[in-house]
Amino acid sequence: MSLGHCKNPMISIEKFLSETDKAIGSGIHRDIESLLFGLCAIDNTPKADAAKMAENENFVFKIIRDELAGIDGEILFLPIDTSIASHKTFTPLHYTKTKENPSGLGVDETYKNRGNLLLKIKGNASSKKSRSLAINAHIDTVAPHFPPRIGNGVIYARGACDDKASIVTMIKSAQIIDKLRKAGALRLNGQITFMFVIEEETGGNGSLSLAFNRELRKEYDSVLVLESVNNQIHPANRGAVWYKTIIESSEAPLALLSSYAILEMESEGAAIKGESAHPMFPDRPVQTCHGMIGQFGEHPSRICGHVSFEIEAKLEPDDLRQIIESALKEYILVYGDKTKVINPDTGKPKVEKHYAVTHNADKILIEAFGSTGHMGSILQNDGAITKSAYIIRALYQTRGKKIKSIKISKEESPFGKITMEGGQGFLPTHGIEEIMGRIAEAAKKGAAKCVNEYSIKDNSVKVETSFDKLHNAAFDCGVNSPQVKNALIAAEICGLRTSEDPVKGLPVSCDARVFASEYPGMPVITAGPGKIEYAHSDNEQVCVEDIVSALKFVVLFAAMETANIH
Repeated sequence: MSLGHCKNPMISIEKFLSETDKAIGSGIHRDIESLLFGLCAIDNTPKADAAKMAENENFVFKIIRDELAGIDGEILFLPIDTSIASHKTFTPLHYTKTKENPSGLGVDETYKNRGNLLLKIKGNASSKKSRSLAINAHIDTVAPHFPPRIGNGVIYARGACDDKASIVTMIKSAQIIDKLRKAGALRLNGQITFMFVIEEETGGNGSLSLAFNRELRKEYDSVLVLESVNNQIHPANRGAVWYKTIIESSEAPLALLSSYAILEMESEGAAIKGESAHPMFPDRPVQTCHGMIGQFGEHPSRICGHVSFEIEAKLEPDDLRQIIESALKEYILVYGDKTKVINPDTGKPKVEKHYAVTHNADKILIEAFGSTGHMGSILQNDGAITKSAYIIRALYQTRGKKIKSIKISKEESPFGKITMEGGQGFLPTHGIEEIMGRIAEAAKKGAAKCVNEYSIKDNSVKVETSFDKLHNAAFDCGVNSPQVKNALIAAEICGLRTSEDPVKGLPVSCDARVFASEYPGMPVITAGPGKIEYAHSDNEQVCVEDIVSALKFVVLFAAMETANIH
C-alpha cells in the first residue's frame, strides 16, 4: 500500500491513540534503556581536540543512523555552515583554547567533518492544509563525563536527561510514526524534520547553523525543542548570558577583589529579578550563577560545588570559627541552609558541611562546599563561590590587619590576574544588552568598593567583563498560535497537564531561543523528558517512564500538526 493513500483518510484522536499504543509495543522500556545506555556511554563533552569531538559525535550519529535505517524518510548529514561565524549570536570557540594554543582553533578547523544529522519524513505535498514541523534535540553534554548505570527504571549518566533522553525520544517517535504510516493509521500532510544537533551546551552553534539555512527554513512552520523540562509545555524561555570577568591587580589580593565583585554581581542579579514581573514567569527564574573561579569549577552554567583559599595569618581557631560562622549566618539568610535540606535521591543533606579548616602554622586552608547542578537549579542547590566570597569579606572586615596574604588555592600568587565565569538569567522583561551592561558594571562596582574600603591604589586594579561564550535572548511566542494550542491539547490528552494548569515559560535557556531570535513570530515550543534539577549535576538521571510519556506526546503532537487526525 502506498504511504500516500491510507485506508482511513481521517482518523479520530481516540483511534490514533489506540493505534499508537499498539505501535509502541510492550518492550518499549527495555528498548529505551538499551538505546540510552549506549548513547550515554559516549563522551560528548567539549574538547580542545576538535577531531576527537567529531569522532565521538560520529559514534552517536552511527547509533542514530542504525536506529533510523528502516524508516521511510531521508537521512542526511549537514556540515556546519562556517559562515555563521559572522552571525551576531555565534559563540566563539573558547573550548578549543589550550595553554599551548591560547588562541584556539579557527572555525574551519573546528568544524572540519562536523555537523548535524537530520531525518526528513515527507508528507503529501499537494495538501493545502499541511503544516510542517521541526523537532530538535542536542547530542552534546557538559563536563565531566561519567558512564551510565541503570537501577529501578532510572538511568544515571552524564547526558541522561540533558539531552540524550530527548534524542531517544526523537528516535522512538520517528520509528512509531513510521510504523503508523505503514499500517495505514496515519497520513502525513506536512513534513516532519528531526534535527539531531551538536554544540548546544557550548553556545548553540549547531542549531544556529540550521536556523541560518534559509532553504531548510521553508520546510518547517514551527519548532519543537526537546530538553529536560519534566514533560511540560513552554512557549517562552528565560534568557541567559555567560560572563567572563578578568580581574588584575598588583596591589590588592585577587581573592578579596573577586569576592567583592561576586557579591556586587549577586546584588545586581537580585535587582534584575525584582524588576522581572512577567505573566509566564510567576516565580521569576532570574538566576545568578558563578560557575568557575581560577581553577575551580567546570562550566559557567554549572554551579560550583567546591572552592578553597589559603590565608597567611595569626588567627586563633576559635576566633576564625566565629568569623566564618558569622559570615555563614549572613549567607544563609539569603540563600538558605542546604545542610538542612535532604536530597530525596540519596536521603542525605544536599551539603554535608559548609566549610572545613586546616591549620598549618600561620597558613590556613579554608574550603567552602556547595551542591552542583544546572544554574537553573541554583535555588535548590548551593554555590560554593558565593559562599566563599561571604567568608573572605568577613575575614577582611574583622581581621584584615592580621592577614598577611590570601589567595584562591591553586593560584601561583595572591596578585596578578584571576578569571571568573558564570551566568545571569533574565526574562523577556529585559533586553540582553541591558543585562550584559549591568552585570559588567556590577563587577567593576564591586571591585571599586573593595578599593575604597581598603585604600588600594586605584590604578593597580583592572576589571574587564565579556559575554562572548553565550548570549541567549529571552523570548515569549504567546499561547494563541495553532501550534501552541495543539501542543497544550496533546499534553492534556497524554496526561502531562490539565486544562487548569497555567502555561509557564521555561525557567532556563536552550536552543529554542536560536530559532525564536532568527524567526520572530514563528512558534517555538520547548518540551521533553527529565528534570532540570538533575541536568549538569553529579547525579544526572532520567526515568525511563518519563521518556515513554514524552514520545507519546511527540507522536500525538506531530500528528496533530502534520497529519490527518481530528
